[in-house]
Amino acid sequence: MKRLSIGLLLFLINIFGFHRASAQSHIPLPPDILQFINYHFGGSQIVFQDVDAFDYSYIIQLDNGFETDFYRNGIFKLIDGQGQAVPKTILEDFPEALQNYLKENYPKEKIVTLRQGLKRDIEITFENKTTLKFDKYGKLLSKEEK
Repeated sequence: MKRLSIGLLLFLINIFGFHRASAQSHIPLPPDILQFINYHFGGSQIVFQDVDAFDYSYIIQLDNGFETDFYRNGIFKLIDGQGQAVPKTILEDFPEALQNYLKENYPKEKIVTLRQGLKRDIEITFENKTTLKFDKYGKLLSKEEK
């Protein structure tokens, strides 16, 4: 009976996706994700890739120390530089209002983390731990200083 219970539990875990499919499962990355990585992180190699089977997002680590997560539709979810500056080319895709706000108010601050929600809201964290949140149009929603 104990064996049956354990087997059933493992079966249910696999069915409901409470595991992560690893890079060894040969799940190819979508072309738009590869294009994003090549454009913004040219020369960097993927050292780890994973698919979170629960929300089917892609988790990628690069040899330069960056971690990038993407939604299944190819939009980035997280760019974490682990203390390094996020490439400025990524900001080019953001609304002009957001870009102007950063140029006027934080011209020399180093952005170390970018997060993007499914509704395209954007969260920016600077090296000094200040966090800004913007809506998808680039309007500042909140500012948190630590």
